[in-house]
Amino acid sequence: MNRLCETVAVATLGAFCVMRVFAADTREANVPENQNGLKVTLASAKEKYGPTEKVQLTSTFENVGKEEFSLTFWWNRRLRIVDAQGGIVPPAKGPELPCGVAETPTFLAPGKMKSRAEPLACTQPQGAPQAVGWSYKLKPGTYKIALLFEAPPTHGYDVDKSEKAWKGKVVSNEVTITIAE
Repeated sequence: MNRLCETVAVATLGAFCVMRVFAADTREANVPENQNGLKVTLASAKEKYGPTEKVQLTSTFENVGKEEFSLTFWWNRRLRIVDAQGGIVPPAKGPELPCGVAETPTFLAPGKMKSRAEPLACTQPQGAPQAVGWSYKLKPGTYKIALLFEAPPTHGYDVDKSEKAWKGKVVSNEVTITIAE
């Protein structure tokens, strides 16, 4: 069953977020729903989208622990999209980010949450040798989507140098969406 958002904060495609696909293998199957006080949930504004309609996803990062921590988002998130046949949908390249804009960490006190829009396109840092930017153009069909958050990130772009930086790996719930023909 899907959770539906009543309101969704919509980000522009110019949002400086970076995600990567993560494989549906045993390593990802064992990722906890919350770790070190962080729980991540994912929601869709609706279950069915038109073929040219923008998919509206929202992630919520919740501090379920007892200590304040900081999070950065641009480099720490990966997206898993699985089609109706159970196959991982690979992303295309993302648009290149023209400059090295710094991200300010978000601090979450115990019991606090931070929600953010999760567009299906994110940027590639200019000059980065790794493919960390991506974009999805989903064809008609049904998809299951989950979000993985990891700090420090495996690709090495760790911009949160705060003493309170959260460390660990969590996966969100899955949401199911359909793209109509």
